[in-house]
Amino acid sequence: MKLGIFTDNHSSGLEETIAKRFCENKVDLIVSLGDLIESRDSDSTKDRLEIFAKTKIPFLAIPGNYEWPWKWNEAIKKLTEMYDNLVDGSKPGVYTFKGQDFIHIPGSERNHCGYEVNKETMKSLSSKLDNIDTTKSILLCHEPHYQYGENGTDIAVQAKHRVYNTVKFGRETKAALKDKDYVKVFNHIGNKDIREFVDRNNLVFVFSGHIHEGFSAVNKNGELIDEEKYSPSLYLNPGPAKNGIFAIVDIDNKGNEEKMQIKYKRELLLGKTFYGDLKKN
Repeated sequence: MKLGIFTDNHSSGLEETIAKRFCENKVDLIVSLGDLIESRDSDSTKDRLEIFAKTKIPFLAIPGNYEWPWKWNEAIKKLTEMYDNLVDGSKPGVYTFKGQDFIHIPGSERNHCGYEVNKETMKSLSSKLDNIDTTKSILLCHEPHYQYGENGTDIAVQAKHRVYNTVKFGRETKAALKDKDYVKVFNHIGNKDIREFVDRNNLVFVFSGHIHEGFSAVNKNGELIDEEKYSPSLYLNPGPAKNGIFAIVDIDNKGNEEKMQIKYKRELLLGKTFYGDLKKN
C-alpha cells in the first residue's frame, strides 16, 4: 500500500500541486495530519479539503490545532454529500483501509481551537483497540508523542533568555533569536499522554506534524532512518507542506507471520527548506 502524507499546509497555495503529485505517484490513500488552513474561516476549510477530495483517492483528513470544530464539521457535512472518498478524522478512532488499521488523533495538547489531546482523549481511544493488532497499526496524529535522545519528530528549535531562562517558541522563535539576550536551544516538546499511549499499546509506527522544524524520520530507538529504506519501526514527521514538503510512504505487510515494514520518500516542491539550516546553524 502506498500513502501520500502531508501536514501543516497552512493555506499555502500549494494544495493543487501536492494533490497532483499524489495522483502521479498513484497513492492508495491520502492523509492530512492537520493545520490544513491558516485563516480558520469556513470557506477556506471546505475549499482546501475539496482539492484533495476531488482526486477521488480515499482521503483521511485529521484536524490540527488551527481547525475550529464547528467550521470543520460544516465543511465535512457539505463535502461528504459530494465525495464518498472523504473520511472525517475529527474524532479519535480507528480507520481500516484495505486491511490496514490507522489510529487517528486530532488536535494538540495546547489547542486554542477545540480539538484537545489529553488523558481523557487517550482513555476513550484505548477502548477502541480491542480487536486490532497495534504492533501493525499506524498512529496518525497532528501533535507528536514525546521522545528522547538527540533525534526525534518532536524536537523544536526555541529561543531561551540567557538570564531569565524564559523560552520563546513557535512563531516567536525567529524574532527572539535576533535579540542577543536569547540563545538557541533544542527541546523535545511532544505530548506525554500520547507517549504513554504509544508505549502501552506497543505502537511502532507514528506519523505526526505540528512542529515544523521537527521534520524527521527515526525508528523507535531514536536512530535516523534514511529515505527508501524499509524499517520495522518509524516515527515520521514529513515536514510542513506550506514549504512544499510532503512524503510518500510504502507499507510492506507480509501478514501475521512477519513484521510489517515501512519506507518513506520525502518530496521538496520548493527545493531546499530553511528548517534544515535553522537546526544546524
